[in-house]
This record gives sequence, C-alpha cells and structure tokens, in this order.
Amino acid sequence: MFAEATRTVICGEANSDQKAIYRAVHETLQAVVEAMRPGATSEDLQKAAARVYAKHGFADYALATVLGHSIGVSGWEPPTLGDPAVTGESVRLEPGMIFSIEPTIIVPDVPGGGGVRLEEEVLVTESGSEVLTLAPFDRNLL
Repeated sequence: MFAEATRTVICGEANSDQKAIYRAVHETLQAVVEAMRPGATSEDLQKAAARVYAKHGFADYALATVLGHSIGVSGWEPPTLGDPAVTGESVRLEPGMIFSIEPTIIVPDVPGGGGVRLEEEVLVTESGSEVLTLAPFDRNLL
C-alpha cells in the first residue's frame, strides 16, 4: 500500500507573498476535500479549486496538470482528478476511493521562491470524505 503527503515549508522567514500563496493553496485543499463526496465529479472538484484560486488572485498560477490522483496499489494510479480537458477523463467519486489531492500554485519571481504544494490523502466515505494524512501544516505560514 502506498501513501504520500506533501508539505511545503520555509527555511527562514516567509515573506508576505509566500504566506499569501501558502494560504491560498491551503484553502484550496480544504475546499476540494469538502467537495469530495459520493456522486461528486472531477469537474466539481476542479470548480471548487478554481473558485479559491480566483478569490486569491492566483488563477493564472495554479498548476493545470492534475488536481489529484488515486493511490493505493501504486504511488500514482488512475483515475486522475481535475479538468477533463487536461486529464482526459471525467471521474465520479464512489465510497472507498482514496485520492491524493495536491493543489499547487507556482508564482514566478517571488524572492525566496513562490511555489507551494500541499497534499492530503483523502478517503471518499458514504457521507463525504475523511482526511487520512497525519502530517501537520506549517502554522507559521497560515
């Protein structure tokens, strides 16, 4: 069984741009997890992410490849979640599915670096979703 968790951290003092990017990715992750329930589609999850990216002014910097992928028997397995124009498929969530959700924003020319990815392992339950990841987020950036 595979699992993964990504946590972006800052070595030293974070600047205001880095904190803003981190907070936007964290809020995006929370919105996507809240949208995960049986019957929800990959499009529903992508729309939840896009709303948060736009709210924070980072829509143009959101990584457009995938929002997440299934995980279990291998570290990256189908189906993938995100915009079907990018992933090539539309996915309807069912109880028992486990996904690695990994919203990412990369803003160029931010002093010290402007890329943030935060990732959770999420189980789709009968009534919603359950986060399986135990690693904490960097409270200095939230």
